[in-house]
Amino acid sequence: SFEDVQIVAVDAQPAGFGRRMRRHIKKMRRIGFWATAELISGIPLQWYFLKRHKKAKDKLLRALDRPSVPLDAADVIFVPSANGKKAVHALMQLEPDVIIQSGAGILKPRIFELAKVACINLHHGIAPLLRGMQSIYWSLWEGRPEWLGATVHVVDAGIDTGDVLAYAKIQRSSRDESYAELFAAATKEGVAAMIKCLSRLQQGERWRESPPAGDSNYRSTFSGWRLLLLSLGFRR
Repeated sequence: SFEDVQIVAVDAQPAGFGRRMRRHIKKMRRIGFWATAELISGIPLQWYFLKRHKKAKDKLLRALDRPSVPLDAADVIFVPSANGKKAVHALMQLEPDVIIQSGAGILKPRIFELAKVACINLHHGIAPLLRGMQSIYWSLWEGRPEWLGATVHVVDAGIDTGDVLAYAKIQRSSRDESYAELFAAATKEGVAAMIKCLSRLQQGERWRESPPAGDSNYRSTFSGWRLLLLSLGFRR
């Protein structure tokens, strides 16, 4: 849909043991003892269900209509981390009008502030009603259909807290509709909304959407035990 598109991809190396442990300890302190015990004890179940669901999700995503756009791997700039010096240098050389964050994790100001117009993200979930990770699982678990969909928003220093440019809400047609089907539907509608937003930004428009009424909620990792219960038809 657009010319002059460049890709900066993270070719990350596995984090060292010490760094991983510091990250895990920080998270454990934040979520508390019982939540930590739930996550750790459910790791085998989490691996099983996430692998299974990813296979089904990827199959549906590959089946979505998409333009045939050739990608020359030689034109991709690889960096070791999303927020490191090499990423900053690569983006400074490109001088981007718009940066699109796609699966690169939480960006720091030294990255998202390099965009002349905006750095934007496609969040699976209706922000700020639901921010954070694995929003579709949480929506199903907590019985909150208003959380289903996608949000195109500007990246800022928070987590899914930037100005909203567009919402792409979806509905679950039946209780048999799976996580993979809902993820694919949210992706399809979210990408269509993002392309419209990019077209408007290209034309010089500047706007933001008003968020839906309701409290802002943040959710993180969905445990293996909850994945098991969800697969058996249970929810909170």
